[in-house]
Amino acid sequence: LSWRVALGMDADFRRDLVDVRRAMEPAAAALAAERRTEADLIVMRRAIAGMRGEPASDYGFARADLELHVAIGAASQNPMMRSFASVIETALLEAFTLSPPTRTPNLHRDTVDAHERIIDCIEARDANGASAAMLAVIDAGHHRVEAERERD
Repeated sequence: LSWRVALGMDADFRRDLVDVRRAMEPAAAALAAERRTEADLIVMRRAIAGMRGEPASDYGFARADLELHVAIGAASQNPMMRSFASVIETALLEAFTLSPPTRTPNLHRDTVDAHERIIDCIEARDANGASAAMLAVIDAGHHRVEAERERD
């Protein structure tokens, strides 16, 4: 996967990545809502704080975003879900840097708020809400990247 990312993320690769994320991450968020610990919530809230802060770079925001998604996988208490995030970590980090929302203050705030809704649902043990919030985040990010690629 790393060598494929190094070649560039064309439209087909980005679509394939979103397909896999849509299949796995909402399920991981739902499991996290059922199985999370207080320690898991602390890690997720720390990642949100990193996303909300003034990152030194788009990469800093992307890194905090990735940390959140990995933390949600870990909070599922399913080692296969956690492994999934590790396997696609390189691709996710690259995808998160393609169109970072940090360039526009309102988009930055809205994006972090959308991610925080996932955590709020996980904390409330709302599996359906966590799954739906994760799906909304994945789709919004994908649409943002594709719209920016069309402008280029």
